Amino acid sequence: MAKPVGRTKFIPIKEVSKVDHKSDSVRANGFLISVFCYRKILLTSMLDSKININMHTTGQIEIPLSKSKMTLMFIGSLAFVVTGFLLVFSPGITIGGKFYNSTIIFITGIVAILFFGACAIMIFNKLRDNKAGLIINKTGIIDNSSGISAGHIPWTDIIEITTLDIVNQRFLMIVIDNPNHYIQRQKNPLKRKAAEINFKNYGSPISISANALKLNFNELEILLQTQLSNNKLQ
Repeated sequence: MAKPVGRTKFIPIKEVSKVDHKSDSVRANGFLISVFCYRKILLTSMLDSKININMHTTGQIEIPLSKSKMTLMFIGSLAFVVTGFLLVFSPGITIGGKFYNSTIIFITGIVAILFFGACAIMIFNKLRDNKAGLIINKTGIIDNSSGISAGHIPWTDIIEITTLDIVNQRFLMIVIDNPNHYIQRQKNPLKRKAAEINFKNYGSPISISANALKLNFNELEILLQTQLSNNKLQ
């Protein structure tokens, strides 16, 4: 026997609008979640292409040193050293219509030789370093990114991370609550003096740049700021 046809249920207009409103809200929330997840996947894949990540075991992030960047810096430092020697043996030079005597040129040459010679030595030593340039884990940051690296910096020591621009060079200043500890930790007198100058002029003895790392400055800044926020909340 045929079953009776059920009655058609009419939904009032007000209820229909509520249902549509809820559906739109659900769709909007779903879209925002999808965008957020896509952004997270995109950022992770971008970093993963340049950073050694071992999230499954220790959650540690390792950023390698860039040999190609350091090689270019080494060549540049040697070029300035050669220029310094040329200035030392120069009787004088005219720049922009103004003549600089041999004494001024000699002093400038000596300064160039000493400063860029020291830079060349530090870069050369760093070229032979096979350790990661920067390590980020649950305890803090391990800085090995330059010739005056700070070593291990616990999250508990870090107050904030700020950006510093000096002559078209960008640095992340790691502002800490115990700067003297990190200054005295530098065993080399020249490195200790450099840390003191950093603290006096820029508010922290610790500066990190992307100059010798296998990622750019913006990626480094996003990564460190995100990791600082996440670990400060724990």
